[in-house]
Amino acid sequence: ALATILVLLWFILEHLTDL
Repeated sequence: ALATILVLLWFILEHLTDL
C-alpha cells in the first residue's frame, strides 16, 4: 500500500522535472 504511494509520488516528481 505504502509502496504504491511512493511510486506514484516518484512518477509525479519525474514528470515535474520535465517542466
